[in-house]
Amino acid sequence: MKHYAEALTTFLFKRSWSAIFSALPDPEAGQLIKAVIAYTEGQDPELEDPVLNSIYQAMAADLDGNALRYLERSGCFSDK
Repeated sequence: MKHYAEALTTFLFKRSWSAIFSALPDPEAGQLIKAVIAYTEGQDPELEDPVLNSIYQAMAADLDGNALRYLERSGCFSDK
């Protein structure tokens, strides 16, 4: 999301992610949500815990897909 983070002021938080955050202990859930928010601000955090990092990478891919679809539909960005 780095290359288009500045074009967006919002991001889509999927309802299905609630189960992930609910299953995690609070400290790990906090690390994950902070990483997701940092990613939406154009950063690319690396989580030390490999399980959390893999969850984060999947969420980042979702965020990218959602952002690209939005930008393409709004005419702000075209991959073509």
